[in-house]
Formats: sequence, structure tokens, C-alpha cells
Amino acid sequence: MSRPIPYRIVPLPLQMVEDVRRTGVDCLGHRVTPEVNLEEGRPCRLTLRYIRKGERLLLLSHSPFAHDHPYREIGPIFVLADGGQPYADIHRFPPDFDPTTRVFRSYDAAERIVDARVGAPDPDAVIADLFANPRAECIHVRSLTYGCYTFRIERA
Repeated sequence: MSRPIPYRIVPLPLQMVEDVRRTGVDCLGHRVTPEVNLEEGRPCRLTLRYIRKGERLLLLSHSPFAHDHPYREIGPIFVLADGGQPYADIHRFPPDFDPTTRVFRSYDAAERIVDARVGAPDPDAVIADLFANPRAECIHVRSLTYGCYTFRIERA
């Protein structure tokens, strides 16, 4: 079991997900349509767990950045099409995700990349190492293979 860490895990905001569900439109104006999940390995960015076979999901575009600049990435993400609460154990790396299959990128207050690490068995050590740099305001956790955004980590 992971020890408590002085940071918080930040999933997608529930209101943002509910807006996409209600309107059927993502942040880029793409229409999103619920579909039944037929594959393993599709993580919900709200609940921070894998979407089970047979559950409905939405594939949408998302950017974790607030401002437009060269580091602003927009990519595909999955969320449950129905229900689900935001990940609540915010001081613990989500147990559904193997940290060795993630990349951790730290960003400063201007959303410029500061540093990055490939995940390791102890995610708390990776997070602490990146936050040792005082310029690091937050960390984005992404898929190591596909590069898709998974969640944000902020200093507590």
C-alpha cells in the first residue's frame, strides 16, 4: 500500500465530463457518441480506473492546459459515458494504473515543461523527485506507449 504523499491526484473535473455528456461535444467541438467498450486497457480520466468490457464510454479530445502555447497538447481520452464519481483517494497513486507504464512530466506556472521521467515501481519517489525542483507547479501523467493524458498531480 502506498504511503500518503504531500500532493493530490486531480482527475478530470466532474462538471466538464457532465457537460460533454450533456452536449455530446468536446473541447474542440467534436461530436462524441457513446459506444460500448469492447477492449481492455481504456482508462477513464474521471474515475481513474479502467473501463470494463460492456460499459459505455466516450472518446473525446482534451487538453490539460489552460493557455494556448507550443507545449499545449490536445489528444484523445476516454471517460465513462454514464455515471462514475471523480477519483477520491487523492493522496494515493491510482491503483489501477501501473506507474511503470506512465511518463511523468512536470510543468511550471507558465505551463512550460520543466522535467520528465519514465515511471518506476514507486510512483511517490518519481513525484517527489520532480517536485524537488521548485519551478515544478504540477505534473501530468501520460501513457508511456500512446502518450495520452491520464491525470494531473498538484502540490498539496
